[in-house]
Amino acid sequence: MRNVLMTISRSYAPPAGTPGPALGRTLGRALAVTLLAVLIAECSTRPGPGSFQTSHAPEQGATNHTILIATTRERATKPATYFTGERAGHTD
Repeated sequence: MRNVLMTISRSYAPPAGTPGPALGRTLGRALAVTLLAVLIAECSTRPGPGSFQTSHAPEQGATNHTILIATTRERATKPATYFTGERAGHTD
């Protein structure tokens, strides 16, 4: 009886289509990469108000383009800050 049990336990293979240990490693790696990306992204800072300042010396051969933007954010009163994080009562 013992030989029969040993033979059965050695020849057992999971049914086709069931996830094996490779799937667990793949999910573990994907989770680790996602967690690392989130941690790195949280260490970054927001750009300051000076990052959106315009340059008054255009490059040679450059052309001007009009860009229209609609937002629901409230206009800011501080210089070099266009909008606040608060919602406005109207589209600006």
